[in-house]
Amino acid sequence: MLRPIRARRPSRAAFTLVELLVVVGIIALLVSILLPVLGRAREQAQRTQCASNLRQFFIADEMYMLNESKSWHLPGFWDKNPAGAGIANVGYQYNRVWTGVYFFRKTLDMPISTDVNQLCYIERDKWYCPTALRGTTETADSTTGRTVAPVNYSYGMNIQGIGESGHAGSEELDNPPPPQTLRGFHGYQRSQVKRPAEKLMFADGMGQALLNVWGSGVDPGWDGEISNYDRTGDFTSRTAAPGGGFLNMYRTIAWRHKNGANVCFFDGHVAWMNKEEIYSRNATGKIVPNNALWKVME
Repeated sequence: MLRPIRARRPSRAAFTLVELLVVVGIIALLVSILLPVLGRAREQAQRTQCASNLRQFFIADEMYMLNESKSWHLPGFWDKNPAGAGIANVGYQYNRVWTGVYFFRKTLDMPISTDVNQLCYIERDKWYCPTALRGTTETADSTTGRTVAPVNYSYGMNIQGIGESGHAGSEELDNPPPPQTLRGFHGYQRSQVKRPAEKLMFADGMGQALLNVWGSGVDPGWDGEISNYDRTGDFTSRTAAPGGGFLNMYRTIAWRHKNGANVCFFDGHVAWMNKEEIYSRNATGKIVPNNALWKVME
Protein backbone atom coordinates (compact mmCIF):
# COMPACT_ATOMS: atom_id res chain seq x y z
CA MET A 1 0.00 0.00 0.00
CA LEU A 2 1.44 3.30 -1.07
CA ARG A 3 1.71 6.02 1.56
CA PRO A 4 0.34 9.44 0.61
CA ILE A 5 3.03 11.92 -0.18
CA ARG A 6 2.94 14.90 2.15
CA ALA A 7 3.96 18.29 0.87
CA ARG A 8 6.99 19.67 2.61
CA ARG A 9 6.46 22.80 4.56
CA PRO A 10 8.72 25.54 3.33
CA SER A 11 11.37 26.36 5.90
CA ARG A 12 10.98 29.70 7.59
CA ALA A 13 13.44 32.28 6.34
CA ALA A 14 15.38 33.94 9.15
CA PHE A 15 17.41 37.11 9.20
CA THR A 16 21.09 36.58 9.38
CA LEU A 17 23.15 38.55 11.87
CA VAL A 18 24.51 40.67 9.03
CA GLU A 19 21.00 41.51 7.81
CA LEU A 20 19.90 42.48 11.32
CA LEU A 21 22.88 44.76 11.70
CA VAL A 22 22.10 46.40 8.36
CA VAL A 23 18.46 47.05 9.42
CA VAL A 24 19.58 48.46 12.77
CA GLY A 25 22.09 50.68 11.00
CA ILE A 26 19.43 52.01 8.61
CA ILE A 27 17.06 52.77 11.50
CA ALA A 28 19.84 54.55 13.39
CA LEU A 29 20.66 56.60 10.29
CA LEU A 30 17.02 57.63 9.83
CA VAL A 31 16.74 58.60 13.50
CA SER A 32 19.91 60.70 13.27
CA ILE A 33 18.42 62.52 10.27
CA LEU A 34 14.93 63.00 11.71
CA LEU A 35 15.78 64.09 15.26
CA PRO A 36 17.41 67.41 14.26
CA VAL A 37 14.52 68.10 11.87
CA LEU A 38 11.95 67.43 14.60
CA GLY A 39 13.98 69.54 17.02
CA ARG A 40 14.01 72.46 14.62
CA ALA A 41 10.27 72.10 13.99
CA ARG A 42 9.58 72.13 17.73
CA GLU A 43 11.84 75.14 18.21
CA GLN A 44 10.07 77.00 15.41
CA ALA A 45 6.66 76.19 16.90
CA GLN A 46 7.76 77.51 20.29
CA ARG A 47 9.17 80.67 18.76
CA THR A 48 5.93 81.20 16.82
CA GLN A 49 3.80 80.79 19.95
CA CYS A 50 6.03 83.23 21.84
CA ALA A 51 5.83 85.78 19.01
CA SER A 52 2.05 85.40 18.97
CA ASN A 53 1.91 86.25 22.70
CA LEU A 54 3.86 89.47 22.09
CA ARG A 55 1.55 90.41 19.24
CA GLN A 56 -1.47 89.89 21.50
CA PHE A 57 0.11 92.17 24.10
CA PHE A 58 0.39 94.87 21.44
CA ILE A 59 -3.27 94.45 20.46
CA ALA A 60 -4.32 94.74 24.10
CA ASP A 61 -2.24 97.90 24.41
CA GLU A 62 -3.95 99.36 21.33
CA MET A 63 -7.36 98.63 22.86
CA TYR A 64 -6.24 100.22 26.12
CA MET A 65 -5.19 103.43 24.33
CA LEU A 66 -8.38 103.54 22.28
CA ASN A 67 -10.88 102.87 25.05
CA GLU A 68 -9.24 103.71 28.32
CA SER A 69 -6.29 106.06 28.52
CA LYS A 70 -6.62 108.96 26.06
CA SER A 71 -3.75 107.70 23.85
CA TRP A 72 -1.37 106.73 26.64
CA HIS A 73 0.33 103.33 26.19
CA LEU A 74 0.18 100.83 29.03
CA PRO A 75 2.18 102.12 31.98
CA GLY A 76 5.42 100.31 32.62
CA PHE A 77 4.63 100.76 36.28
CA TRP A 78 2.67 103.06 38.56
CA ASP A 79 2.92 104.23 42.12
CA LYS A 80 -0.25 102.96 43.69
CA ASN A 81 0.38 102.88 47.44
CA PRO A 82 4.16 102.91 46.83
CA ALA A 83 4.94 102.60 50.53
CA GLY A 84 3.75 99.01 50.56
CA ALA A 85 6.79 96.73 50.39
CA GLY A 86 5.41 93.30 51.25
CA ILE A 87 4.17 90.83 48.65
CA ALA A 88 0.71 90.88 50.24
CA ASN A 89 0.39 94.61 49.58
CA VAL A 90 -1.02 96.23 46.43
CA GLY A 91 2.04 98.48 46.39
CA TYR A 92 4.39 95.52 45.95
CA GLN A 93 6.53 95.98 42.83
CA TYR A 94 5.13 92.99 40.92
CA ASN A 95 1.54 94.08 41.58
CA ARG A 96 1.79 97.52 39.93
CA VAL A 97 3.28 96.91 36.51
CA TRP A 98 1.81 96.71 33.00
CA THR A 99 0.72 93.08 33.31
CA GLY A 100 -1.50 94.02 36.26
CA VAL A 101 -3.57 96.66 34.43
CA TYR A 102 -7.19 95.57 34.64
CA PHE A 103 -8.17 96.51 31.09
CA PHE A 104 -5.12 94.71 29.66
CA ARG A 105 -5.94 91.53 31.55
CA LYS A 106 -9.61 91.65 30.65
CA THR A 107 -8.82 92.05 26.95
CA LEU A 108 -6.65 88.93 26.98
CA ASP A 109 -8.97 86.92 29.27
CA MET A 110 -6.32 86.69 31.97
CA PRO A 111 -7.48 85.87 35.49
CA ILE A 112 -8.91 88.94 37.25
CA SER A 113 -7.92 88.34 40.85
CA THR A 114 -8.58 90.13 44.10
CA ASP A 115 -5.74 88.20 45.71
CA VAL A 116 -2.95 90.78 46.12
CA ASN A 117 -0.38 88.01 45.93
CA GLN A 118 -1.45 87.16 42.37
CA LEU A 119 -2.57 90.38 40.70
CA CYS A 120 -0.04 89.91 37.87
CA TYR A 121 -0.08 86.10 37.66
CA ILE A 122 -0.96 84.47 34.34
CA GLU A 123 -1.74 81.02 32.99
CA ARG A 124 1.61 79.49 32.15
CA ASP A 125 0.41 77.29 29.27
CA LYS A 126 -1.28 80.26 27.59
CA TRP A 127 0.75 83.44 28.19
CA TYR A 128 4.26 82.25 29.02
CA CYS A 129 7.08 81.92 26.56
CA PRO A 130 7.02 78.12 26.09
CA THR A 131 10.82 77.92 26.49
CA ALA A 132 11.00 79.94 29.73
CA LEU A 133 12.48 77.86 32.52
CA ARG A 134 11.89 80.18 35.46
CA GLY A 135 8.58 80.92 37.10
CA THR A 136 7.48 77.32 36.75
CA THR A 137 5.82 77.18 40.17
CA GLU A 138 2.08 77.21 39.58
CA THR A 139 -0.64 77.89 42.09
CA ALA A 140 -4.44 78.05 42.19
CA ASP A 141 -5.78 81.59 42.09
CA SER A 142 -7.95 82.04 45.16
CA THR A 143 -10.43 84.25 43.28
CA THR A 144 -10.91 82.38 40.01
CA GLY A 145 -9.62 78.91 40.80
CA ARG A 146 -7.52 78.98 37.62
CA THR A 147 -3.95 77.66 37.71
CA VAL A 148 -1.51 80.56 37.39
CA ALA A 149 2.19 81.40 37.63
CA PRO A 150 4.22 84.63 38.07
CA VAL A 151 4.78 86.44 34.77
CA ASN A 152 7.89 88.34 35.77
CA TYR A 153 10.33 85.79 34.32
CA SER A 154 8.70 85.44 30.92
CA TYR A 155 8.15 88.81 29.17
CA GLY A 156 9.09 92.41 29.80
CA MET A 157 8.39 95.95 28.61
CA ASN A 158 10.99 98.50 27.59
CA ILE A 159 10.95 101.17 30.34
CA GLN A 160 14.14 102.99 29.31
CA GLY A 161 13.67 106.57 30.54
CA ILE A 162 10.02 106.01 31.33
CA GLY A 163 10.24 107.83 34.65
CA GLU A 164 12.00 110.90 33.26
CA SER A 165 10.31 114.27 32.86
CA GLY A 166 7.73 114.22 30.09
CA HIS A 167 7.27 110.45 30.11
CA ALA A 168 4.62 110.22 32.80
CA GLY A 169 1.00 111.32 32.88
CA SER A 170 0.06 113.51 35.83
CA GLU A 171 -3.64 112.67 35.77
CA GLU A 172 -5.21 109.63 37.36
CA LEU A 173 -6.36 107.01 34.87
CA ASP A 174 -9.32 104.95 36.03
CA ASN A 175 -9.84 101.39 34.85
CA PRO A 176 -13.53 100.48 34.87
CA PRO A 177 -14.66 98.72 36.88
CA PRO A 178 -12.67 99.36 40.10
CA PRO A 179 -10.52 98.46 42.02
CA GLN A 180 -7.63 100.09 40.13
CA THR A 181 -6.81 103.76 39.87
CA LEU A 182 -3.36 104.39 38.39
CA ARG A 183 -1.59 107.14 40.30
CA GLY A 184 1.92 108.16 39.40
CA PHE A 185 1.40 106.73 35.90
CA HIS A 186 4.72 106.04 34.14
CA GLY A 187 4.25 105.48 30.44
CA TYR A 188 4.52 106.93 26.95
CA GLN A 189 1.86 108.86 25.10
CA ARG A 190 1.40 107.74 21.49
CA SER A 191 2.61 111.09 20.14
CA GLN A 192 5.85 110.79 22.15
CA VAL A 193 6.99 107.60 20.41
CA LYS A 194 9.44 108.50 17.65
CA ARG A 195 9.72 106.06 14.72
CA PRO A 196 7.52 103.34 16.28
CA ALA A 197 8.65 100.73 13.74
CA GLU A 198 12.19 101.02 15.17
CA LYS A 199 11.46 101.23 18.89
CA LEU A 200 11.32 98.23 21.21
CA MET A 201 8.12 97.75 23.22
CA PHE A 202 7.85 94.16 24.51
CA ALA A 203 10.39 91.31 24.49
CA ASP A 204 11.38 87.98 25.98
CA GLY A 205 12.55 88.99 29.41
CA MET A 206 13.82 88.16 32.87
CA GLY A 207 11.67 90.81 34.49
CA GLN A 208 8.53 92.74 33.63
CA ALA A 209 10.59 95.93 33.23
CA LEU A 210 13.51 95.88 30.75
CA LEU A 211 16.33 98.40 30.52
CA ASN A 212 18.81 99.10 27.70
CA VAL A 213 22.31 97.86 28.52
CA TRP A 214 21.47 96.54 31.97
CA GLY A 215 21.50 92.79 31.82
CA SER A 216 23.41 92.61 28.57
CA GLY A 217 26.94 91.62 29.48
CA VAL A 218 29.97 92.49 31.56
CA ASP A 219 29.01 96.04 32.51
CA PRO A 220 27.34 96.67 35.86
CA GLY A 221 23.68 95.96 35.40
CA TRP A 222 20.66 95.98 37.65
CA ASP A 223 21.46 97.04 41.22
CA GLY A 224 25.10 97.65 40.23
CA GLU A 225 25.86 93.98 39.64
CA ILE A 226 27.30 92.28 36.57
CA SER A 227 24.71 90.90 34.16
CA ASN A 228 25.32 88.01 31.79
CA TYR A 229 22.43 85.91 30.51
CA ASP A 230 24.84 83.64 28.65
CA ARG A 231 26.22 82.53 31.99
CA THR A 232 23.05 82.16 34.02
CA GLY A 233 20.30 81.47 31.48
CA ASP A 234 16.80 81.16 32.94
CA PHE A 235 17.92 79.24 35.98
CA THR A 236 18.95 81.88 38.49
CA SER A 237 18.74 85.60 39.00
CA ARG A 238 21.76 86.04 41.20
CA THR A 239 24.91 83.95 41.36
CA ALA A 240 28.57 84.47 42.21
CA ALA A 241 30.72 86.00 39.45
CA PRO A 242 34.39 85.14 38.82
CA GLY A 243 36.70 87.52 40.66
CA GLY A 244 34.04 88.55 43.14
CA GLY A 245 30.68 90.23 42.95
CA PHE A 246 27.48 88.76 41.58
CA LEU A 247 25.64 88.16 38.33
CA ASN A 248 22.12 89.59 38.37
CA MET A 249 19.53 88.87 35.68
CA TYR A 250 16.74 91.29 36.55
CA ARG A 251 15.58 93.75 33.88
CA THR A 252 17.34 92.00 31.03
CA ILE A 253 16.19 90.45 27.76
CA ALA A 254 16.37 86.65 27.67
CA TRP A 255 18.11 84.84 24.80
CA ARG A 256 15.71 81.89 24.64
CA HIS A 257 15.44 81.46 20.90
CA LYS A 258 18.64 80.47 19.09
CA ASN A 259 20.85 83.02 20.87
CA GLY A 260 18.31 85.75 20.26
CA ALA A 261 14.94 87.03 21.45
CA ASN A 262 11.47 87.71 20.12
CA VAL A 263 10.65 91.41 20.28
CA CYS A 264 7.58 93.54 19.53
CA PHE A 265 7.89 97.10 18.26
CA PHE A 266 5.60 100.07 18.90
CA ASP A 267 4.05 99.70 15.44
CA GLY A 268 2.98 96.14 16.30
CA HIS A 269 5.34 94.07 14.17
CA VAL A 270 7.12 91.19 15.90
CA ALA A 271 10.57 89.93 14.94
CA TRP A 272 13.37 87.69 16.12
CA MET A 273 16.57 89.61 16.83
CA ASN A 274 20.06 88.36 17.56
CA LYS A 275 21.46 89.66 20.82
CA GLU A 276 24.14 91.56 18.90
CA GLU A 277 21.34 93.55 17.24
CA ILE A 278 19.60 94.34 20.50
CA TYR A 279 22.73 95.67 22.18
CA SER A 280 25.69 97.47 20.62
CA ARG A 281 29.45 97.08 20.98
CA ASN A 282 32.09 99.77 20.71
CA ALA A 283 35.45 99.47 18.94
CA THR A 284 36.96 97.54 21.86
CA GLY A 285 34.07 95.05 21.99
CA LYS A 286 32.55 96.52 25.13
CA ILE A 287 28.75 96.37 25.29
CA VAL A 288 27.22 99.85 25.13
CA PRO A 289 23.64 101.15 25.04
CA ASN A 290 21.71 100.80 21.78
CA ASN A 291 19.71 104.01 22.04
CA ALA A 292 18.31 103.77 18.50
CA LEU A 293 16.29 100.74 19.63
CA TRP A 294 15.63 101.47 23.28
CA LYS A 295 15.14 105.26 23.66
CA VAL A 296 11.53 105.65 22.65
CA MET A 297 11.31 109.44 22.54
CA GLU A 298 14.47 110.04 20.49
